[in-house]
Amino acid sequence: MKQSHCLNSEILKACDIRGIVERELNERDAYFIGRSYGTVLARKKLKRCVLGYDGRLSSLNLSESFIRGLIESGIHVINLGLVPTPLVYFALYHLNADAAVIVTASHNPPEYNGFKVLTQEGPFHGETLRKLGVLCSQGDFTEAEGRLESMNLINEYITYLGTFVDDPPGGQPGMKGLSVVWDPGNGAAAAVLAPFLASLPGHHTSICDEVDGRFPHHHPDPSLEQNMMHLRDAVAKTGADLGIAFDGDGDRIGVVDSE
Repeated sequence: MKQSHCLNSEILKACDIRGIVERELNERDAYFIGRSYGTVLARKKLKRCVLGYDGRLSSLNLSESFIRGLIESGIHVINLGLVPTPLVYFALYHLNADAAVIVTASHNPPEYNGFKVLTQEGPFHGETLRKLGVLCSQGDFTEAEGRLESMNLINEYITYLGTFVDDPPGGQPGMKGLSVVWDPGNGAAAAVLAPFLASLPGHHTSICDEVDGRFPHHHPDPSLEQNMMHLRDAVAKTGADLGIAFDGDGDRIGVVDSE
């Protein structure tokens, strides 16, 4: 029997799908968004989609519902698990997949969640996101059986990041002389931070470095000065050269220096 579902139009933002969980966005919404996105991909002959989710308390359940919608639309889903958004972007190209989904509300408060969706041609935004809402309301979905596999790409991602660490010529100290404090803000970047820091030259310490979707130490938005106080104090206390903070899904940073 044909199923359809009306989304709350307020969650269809300019660049992502996002709302307050249970008030504006729930698991049923996630399933139907997965069905509509999977249908768009299938009709474009795009079959392989990587998916990752951040550390918010609702992210795992929302991701499972979204995955179910993708699979029932005929999509092969590669579940990356709890990872920062840049790792999902990396996986899209590293695996030569067709599409990607990130379950996240980025730097928004913990009661929010949502989805970023894209293909190798670029992210869905504006009208392309609104078309997903139209598909949901029409119930005009492809019917096919996809499949699910899980994959851990953290080591490959860290190796890739290491290619950007310069080894300066002429005996200059480079990163070897740096002392850095890192603050993932209890967000998804904390899921990969420890092995990443272990791979770097220099001296590195971290704070707020356990994934916790309640964000108990501070709000995960490093663009606001009040959210950088823990990092500022840690840099001053340790005498570090600088401090780097991430937002909730690890795709933006804030930086403080030793002064």
